[in-house]
Amino acid sequence: MRLISAYEAKAKALGMSKYKDATQVEGFGTELILFKRADLASDNWWYRANIPGVRGYIRRSTKETELVIAKRVAATAYHNLLGQKSAGLKLGKKKVGEIVQKWFQHLEARM
Repeated sequence: MRLISAYEAKAKALGMSKYKDATQVEGFGTELILFKRADLASDNWWYRANIPGVRGYIRRSTKETELVIAKRVAATAYHNLLGQKSAGLKLGKKKVGEIVQKWFQHLEARM
């Protein structure tokens, strides 16, 4: 099933589409889609996950060129993201300062 959002349709009309060959992953509806990036020469599939309770989308590469394998990788990643969310872990990008602070907290706890 081919999925094009209103944003994608407008961007495509203006020649600015960042998604190429967007498709839904069966069983996830619009919560998980696969696409190829129009701005990259790579044939790798990327996924866009919409995790309930998390602001914005999480976009990551599957590092796969075959659609069937990419769907499996994306579905596994989606379930892992749900698990991380339920465990209270941060899903977005981490800042270097946050990582350094956690490292020092870890070192202090060991002393």
